[in-house]
Amino acid sequence: MDSASSTCGCCEGLEKLTPASLANRPGLDALLYRAGTYSTFFETMLARLSNLAIEVPNAGFDSEGKPILPLTGLTTRDSGDPAIALLDAWATVADVLTFYDERLANEGYLRTATERRSVLELARLIGYTPRPGVAATAYFAYTIDEDRSVTPAKGMEVTIPAGSRAQSVPEPNELPQSFETAEALRARTAWNKLQPRLSRPQTAESMRTKGLYFKGIATNLKPNDPILIDFGEGMDKMIPLRVVEVTADTSANRTHITVRPLSDSKKAVGADFVVADAAFEPGSALVEEGNNAIKFVDSLKKAPSIPPPNTAGLDRTLNTAFAKGADVFPRMLTTFRPALGNVLKPAIANATVAPSVDIKVYALRVSASLFGHSAPAQPLFDGDLLRGFEPPNLENTMGELALSAEGFLFVALDAEYDQIKTKSFMLIDRPILAKGESPQGAPRIPPNVPDNRRVTIHSVERIETATMAVLGVSAKASVATIERPWFSDARGDADVASKSTAMLRATRVFAQSELLPLAEIPIPDPICDAEIELDDFYDELEAGRWVIVSGERSDVLDVNGGQVPGIKSAELAMLLSVSHRVVKISPNDESPVLPGDKTHTFITLSTKPAYCYARDKMTIYGNVIKATHGETRKEVLGSGDASKPMQTFALRQPPLTFLAVPTAAGAASTLVLRVNEVEWHETDTLAGLAPDDRKFITKIDDESKTTVIFGNGREGARPPTGRENVTAVYRNGIGRPGNVKAGQINQLTTRPLGVKEVINPLPSTGGADREDRDQARKNAPLGVLALDRLVSVQDYADFTRTFAGIGKASAVKLSDGAREVIHVTIAGANDIPIEKHSDLYQNLMRTLRSLGDPHLPIEVELREMLALIISANVRVLPDYAWEFIEPKIRTRLLEAFSFERRDLAQDVTKSEVISVMQCVRGVAYVDLDLLAAVSESDVEAELIKTTINAGKVPADDEKSARLPSFSESLVSVQHRVVVQPARANSKARNYSERRNPAQVAVLSPALSETLVLTEVKG
Repeated sequence: MDSASSTCGCCEGLEKLTPASLANRPGLDALLYRAGTYSTFFETMLARLSNLAIEVPNAGFDSEGKPILPLTGLTTRDSGDPAIALLDAWATVADVLTFYDERLANEGYLRTATERRSVLELARLIGYTPRPGVAATAYFAYTIDEDRSVTPAKGMEVTIPAGSRAQSVPEPNELPQSFETAEALRARTAWNKLQPRLSRPQTAESMRTKGLYFKGIATNLKPNDPILIDFGEGMDKMIPLRVVEVTADTSANRTHITVRPLSDSKKAVGADFVVADAAFEPGSALVEEGNNAIKFVDSLKKAPSIPPPNTAGLDRTLNTAFAKGADVFPRMLTTFRPALGNVLKPAIANATVAPSVDIKVYALRVSASLFGHSAPAQPLFDGDLLRGFEPPNLENTMGELALSAEGFLFVALDAEYDQIKTKSFMLIDRPILAKGESPQGAPRIPPNVPDNRRVTIHSVERIETATMAVLGVSAKASVATIERPWFSDARGDADVASKSTAMLRATRVFAQSELLPLAEIPIPDPICDAEIELDDFYDELEAGRWVIVSGERSDVLDVNGGQVPGIKSAELAMLLSVSHRVVKISPNDESPVLPGDKTHTFITLSTKPAYCYARDKMTIYGNVIKATHGETRKEVLGSGDASKPMQTFALRQPPLTFLAVPTAAGAASTLVLRVNEVEWHETDTLAGLAPDDRKFITKIDDESKTTVIFGNGREGARPPTGRENVTAVYRNGIGRPGNVKAGQINQLTTRPLGVKEVINPLPSTGGADREDRDQARKNAPLGVLALDRLVSVQDYADFTRTFAGIGKASAVKLSDGAREVIHVTIAGANDIPIEKHSDLYQNLMRTLRSLGDPHLPIEVELREMLALIISANVRVLPDYAWEFIEPKIRTRLLEAFSFERRDLAQDVTKSEVISVMQCVRGVAYVDLDLLAAVSESDVEAELIKTTINAGKVPADDEKSARLPSFSESLVSVQHRVVVQPARANSKARNYSERRNPAQVAVLSPALSETLVLTEVKG
């Protein structure tokens, strides 16, 4: 048989297979370090049975000079033979030994180690300690109960001590999480929910521009009803008006009316009153649809404002602290005179400090005509000859009343009105006679001439009921005596008026005035600025206090420019200043204060709110304090023994809580350890300590259990001997479970006297798990790169990656158009949410600034996520079922392209995707149909097109063209999905978007639609 035809090796027989080659190519995740396996060892020993030579110096050859082969006589290969069984046993032993030898070899290298302890020990060799995780940060809003021991109940003031605990209500598959306050809080009932001022006293100007507001919803006003406004300037200055529209607000228990002048004359009294104020209608400004659609999404994406991390960050000055009306003045006065403490606050709060203007509004419930206005014309006879008809007029209907000198002091109405009272007001709306009208005849008033009317206002001096019979009409009528004639005879026209039919029939009388209680005018403006006027006087609110602004946003507009309701947000803020003053009618410094107003509190936030809030749906939580994840434990660890070196004690309640701090490590332990009531301090290593140094080290094992280790007496002191003299106070609880939703923390575990309830209006953020094995493997080499000093751009990325709570980081130098900045992109450990007001973010920024160039600006942004979209056709091998293969392929892909396995700016290739799928046992081949990535902006554009702009009328050139769907717009197969690093954005719409953060492309298990797998059949 030639060599060309014998390539299978089936006729070779047994051969020596061990030791196997131990050569490994670079970059492997596991080393090949086994000299052989059971089968290769057994085959090698069987092969050597026939050629094993004795290697004895000068005695290993026979007389012919050939090697001595002592086992040639052992020809059996039966496994039941004792000799062969012995070889089998030794092959098993060699298999076990080489297996563990290979495992030990792999555990000796950082890249190939599979045990977390191996990674930890290797990291410790270069001084790197895996990050222990960090506790989440939350902000509690407490509600303080009223003091019900007194009548009426009044507000209380309580001090909530530091360490007060509250617990979250778990959702499915969650456990309750405990949080404790970081410091003491002075809380009051009045500060539970501070409300912005919703209304102000009405003024003459507000009535002219915004209509009138009355208390209650039962005003019985209807359109065209007359009303009378008295500004306290006398009857001659009263303004008669007519109701245009009535709107009842049941929620606020008030009624709003719009008005117009009583007559249509352009010169009529009250002509400056408007029907309605369109400027105060929400969403009245219409803007271009496309811009509104963009602004809609931009508004939703807008991040909340970022307050200072603590009171030290407040930008306070003496001018701010001692500004006009500042809260410091009443507090200083009560400091000088403590006796004023109980009376100063109610005195300031209840005193009317602005001169009041007594504005009264009357409804006129009776609308009547003059008596005889409907009387028929009387025939005039000359004997038996009918000479004509005499129309009714004041003279022939009122008789002696009209002929007397005081005739126009009487008003005879067309019926009996028994509700008209003396000293009430009466309006008489009459026509104006033309000049030069002859006393004879019946003067006619030109129709539809609005300027030919006059309204006079009178006071009813007397009202009585009389039976009147004139011109064939007999009826009871109310006759009112008024304080002055309702028709002036200055031009000698009284005789003409008394004979005027138009004067009788066209005159209207409005009487029975009823005082309507005025309500305050609502303030429609949304709250967008840092200064907020509160609804009352609140004393002793101090600068530096945390508050949470919460409510419905008013700055999210639809395509028509109208407010989108139901969008609620909340922001953390800090008080910059507090003042008490009276608002002015206009912002002008020369403007007078609002008449009849009282002193109100104005708060100024340290940063302007990022959102605008609807005033009537806004709440400001005043009893706010920071809290962190974890529950305090107090334990006796054991008894010290000075005879034992390196004595150890274990904490019984893992995991130990670490809080975010602005240090190089980014986290600090909450463990406080005392021996004989003397505190000992934690250190990184015992090496180099003096024999009397009261210090210890801690180690955290794979089960998150913490062990305290003391010194040996030479390097670090030993704990003195005593009975149960080693005690510890610490907190347990850490990591992602502490990142709970807003409102989820609502169970009081510690209930100080007077505390009613607690809630977290904002979600807790910043909680990160400890570094796992793979994270520590990646980060350990970085610990010796930056070495806690930031010189190069890469140093910023390396240092940030090792900061507690940060999972990924990259850094580049970019320009903002005026200067260069270090742009750092971060992603939380396990992609936890990181808010810019969280301790994690704030401490990272402070640490980067302290360790880097103080003159080099730094900005830190959260990563931009790309969602991978994969569609593939898969053919499975015979005897494999698709329902079993498909979940395995999906799991492999989700693992290979998960957040933990991908880096920032790491591209995704077609070959990489196919390789992952092809490695699943049972896959014959893969036909990749689609490989693409979708960014946030892509989703925004689709959302705008399909929802916000769904009603947009297409342009002429768009009507005939068929727009592609979202799936059709994706490129079918990309050989490489490019994932961008941080970069400048020249098309940014605002300054904050001029630099885009680095991207990370992942396959999300929450979006099952992004991975489509189809079986190839046939």
